[in-house]
Amino acid sequence: MLSKLIEITQNAEEFITSDNSHVLVNQYITIELEKLTPHIPILSEENEVVPYSIRQAWDTFWLINTFDGFSINIALIKGDRPIMSVINVPTLYKIYFAEKDSGAFVIDNSGIQQLRITNLPPQKIVCSRAHLNKKTQEFIDQFSFCKIILAESSLKFLYIAENKAMMYPQFGPTMEWETAAADFIVQESGGITCDLDGNPLKYNKESLLNPQFIVLYAKDALF
Repeated sequence: MLSKLIEITQNAEEFITSDNSHVLVNQYITIELEKLTPHIPILSEENEVVPYSIRQAWDTFWLINTFDGFSINIALIKGDRPIMSVINVPTLYKIYFAEKDSGAFVIDNSGIQQLRITNLPPQKIVCSRAHLNKKTQEFIDQFSFCKIILAESSLKFLYIAENKAMMYPQFGPTMEWETAAADFIVQESGGITCDLDGNPLKYNKESLLNPQFIVLYAKDALF
């Protein structure tokens, strides 16, 4: 199934043609996932939000953030955590993918490489261009020795997964579909995405709004 997901995100690039790309990509991915796994429900930013009264009975579901201007994100959720994900970043010609307990990988022009956070990463902190608020600024000011990288979308997580930065603090509002696929890539590469108490993010909550969180190359880096 993972290879089919990769193929779906690759084919979805054909619909990135206009300001309406996110809608077209979502329609294509929704149709393809319904054909691939007709028994698994889909939760997407672009589709009508399913009430929690229905969602709470879901054991497994697709959580997708179709083209957000930078990446195409698909995650398979079981219980309250991802077990598989694919992220296609067309502008970088890279596709990231992971499956539970099998590691995280990236496909680029040089082939397939496994992502492993095995060394202390560079002293860099990734921040959101859109959510660089006062709380975030006060937090990163504690690490004056670190270089700040401003990035968009799930690319912020991928800096951690590729061992190119130490952390990514997110103290602004985000939704579950914005984080699930990249959260899992980080997990399978050896890092962690956790709330401010050090707990992993949970999915399919009654509120689909994420808590504030930090992405780290290792949990003991802060907690």
